[in-house]
Amino acid sequence: MLDTSFGYPAPAGALPGTPPTVIVRGINRSVLAGQRIGILGANGQGKSTLVKTVAHALAPIAGESAKARA
Repeated sequence: MLDTSFGYPAPAGALPGTPPTVIVRGINRSVLAGQRIGILGANGQGKSTLVKTVAHALAPIAGESAKARA
């Protein structure tokens, strides 16, 4: 992940120009296969959003998230 921001795009039907909702920004970390990590934070701080983006179930709002190579 290179200076990546995670969140959700503007909802369908939103007015043109409605910005995405950014939950977590400025992430610059790598997680290697087999590594164990802990994600701590209060409710609503972006833990699930981060995991969904790392799992490629949600696209980053900005920056890039590289898929691991087999």
